[in-house]
Order: sequence, then C-alpha cells, then structure tokens
Amino acid sequence: MGINNIDMIPFGSFRLGKIYGISIEINYTWFIIFGLVTAALAFAYFPTLYPQLSIGVTLTMGVITSFLFFGSVLAHELMHSIVAIKNGMEVKKITLFIFGGVSQLSDEPETPGIEFKMAIAGPGTSFILGIFFGVIAALSSAAGLGPAFFGPFVWLGIINVLLAVFNMIPGFPLDGGRVFRSILWAAFKDMKKATKIAARAGQGFAYLLIVGGLIFIFSGMLDGLWLILIGWFLNNAAQGSYQQLLLRDSLKDVNVEKLMKADAEAMPAGTKLKNAVDDYFLRSNKAVYPVVKGPEGDLVGEVRINDVQSIPKSEWEEKDIGQVTKPVPDEEKVGPQENAMNALMKMSQTKATKLLVVSESHLKGNVYRDDIMRLIKIKSRLSR
Repeated sequence: MGINNIDMIPFGSFRLGKIYGISIEINYTWFIIFGLVTAALAFAYFPTLYPQLSIGVTLTMGVITSFLFFGSVLAHELMHSIVAIKNGMEVKKITLFIFGGVSQLSDEPETPGIEFKMAIAGPGTSFILGIFFGVIAALSSAAGLGPAFFGPFVWLGIINVLLAVFNMIPGFPLDGGRVFRSILWAAFKDMKKATKIAARAGQGFAYLLIVGGLIFIFSGMLDGLWLILIGWFLNNAAQGSYQQLLLRDSLKDVNVEKLMKADAEAMPAGTKLKNAVDDYFLRSNKAVYPVVKGPEGDLVGEVRINDVQSIPKSEWEEKDIGQVTKPVPDEEKVGPQENAMNALMKMSQTKATKLLVVSESHLKGNVYRDDIMRLIKIKSRLSR
C-alpha cells in the first residue's frame, strides 16, 4: 500500500531484520491474523478439500502455507519500496500487521509517473506470485505428488491473484486508489485535488464493505465482522492519508530551526551522580537529561534516573554520569534543517512531546509537538 499515515497501526512492533536496507517489523496484531489464517487452513479449508489427510498433516500444511502467504505479502510491499527507493524516495520500514502490510515512506512521490510505477509494483508482484504458485501446483500434481504437497500451492496461487485484484480497487489508499490518484494528478496537475477525490472513492468502498459486513451478520454469517473491520480500517486510512497530505502541505516550507527553542537543559559530562540527582532530577520532573561536553555543547548522550538508581547510593559521590550515559537514539533527535513534518512523524511514532535538535553533534535546543500543531492550526485558519 505504501501508506504513510501517522499512528495508523495500533500497538507496538518488533524488528525482524533488514532487506534491501529496509527495516522489516512485525506488529503484535500480526500474530492474530497469522493464527486465524493457519486455523482456517488447517481445520477447515484443507480437511474439506482433502479429507484423506490426517489433522497433523493439515496443521503442518496450514502453518507452512501461512508463512508463505505472509512472505508473499512482504514481497508485495518490498516491490513498492524498491521502486520508491530507485526513484529517490526514502523507505523507513515495512510493517506486517493484522490487515496485511504497509511501507512507511518519508514523503509522497514527486510526480504522477513515480506514483503509478510505485503503486502498480505491488499488485503486479502478487499476480506474478499467483501464477508462479499455480504453475508449481499444476506441475507437482502432474508429477503424481499428493495433495499434502500441491494443496498449499493451489491456495497460494488463488489468494495471491485475489490479493492483486483486491488491491487494484480504485479506492485510496489501496494500490488501485494510488493508481487512480496518479491518473487524476496527471490530468488535473493538482495532487491535493487528486488525493481528495481518490480518498473519497476509498471511503465509498470502505462503506460498501461495512454495509456488506452488516448484511452478512444479519444473515447469520459471522464472517461479516471481518468485512466491517477491513472497511473501518480503510475508511480511517483514507481519511488519514488525506489529512496527512494537508499537514505536509501546511509544513512544506517550515523546517525545525524555525520552530525550535534554545531551552535544552543538559548535564555537563563528568557530573557526579550525587549532583545529577540533587541538582537536576530532584529539581524537576524530568526522568532523562541530555549530556554535553565542551563550550559548544557537543552531545555525548543521555542519562536516565532509572540508570542512576541502578548504581548503589554509596557510590554516587565517587562515580560520575559517564557510568550510566547512553547514546541518544535517532528517534529522539532531529536536525535543524529537517522538515517540521518529519519531526512531527517521529514524535507521533514514539508518542514523544519533543525532540532534541542536534546540528553537527552540537545540541541546539528542543522542538515541541505543541508548537508544530499550533502552527498547523494557524495556517489552517488563514487558508479558509
């Protein structure tokens, strides 16, 4: 999908690794859908089609098929990301979650052509994978291999083709909606107008899914609940994508330096632990302080009260904060020339209220979420 919505994915995620330089994450909600897909395949789909197989065999088939399916979803998202990277865009990560997968891009594509190529790459990959799995299923069946081998490939072939078809529905932020937006964008020469129309089409499709799900439920089919959840998610994603575009537009000429405040209180390197507690932590409600050295305030790292407390109190007068100073994570700092929207996205992802502003290792100050949101509100009022 290549969705960039702030706070779109609920709960937390953990990093699995990197592919093509892109961080791959698993959201904790993914385990729900993995379990549901595995159970449906192992205890319903495979036993119905191949009743001669034992439950142990169908369970094994279900687990393997689920892994291959989500590998296919990852390949779908990777192709979006690879095309984006080859066109000069930054892809921060890919996250697998309960509704599939999303690629988090640093910005929107610069031209309709890039948008089109990026959007079509995912469904194209799913369609090719569907054909590939279908060929394996046909060849293995012709070679006399049993359903325990070819059965998963039959399902994978069908589901990947269906995934490609579903994603090509012209409702933003589905891939088809992005293709639709690229066409409108090329026609109107106005990305904002194109996004608004494509997002409304996406909301319309989402409402159809919700209504369809309600009809299914009233007909006694609980599967309708899943349609309602997907519709709800797509509606929120469509709204969020358009709102995010408006945010980007309002902040396009605003960098962090324009909003930062030179109020970053820091501890000097070499401060004794006792002084750190008495002069800093006890004088404020802060649980973490940046640590600097030299007249220009070179950022050394940060010190947290919990780490200080891990040192025996009897050693506080002897030891300094160098014992507990740790590097400042990238997600807690930002450069003064970075766009304010990037800073806002960082804060939204970590639920932070501010970021340290660092230039060439020098601590310059803080940029606050409230200040960015205040500017957005002012610009919104003035543009009415």
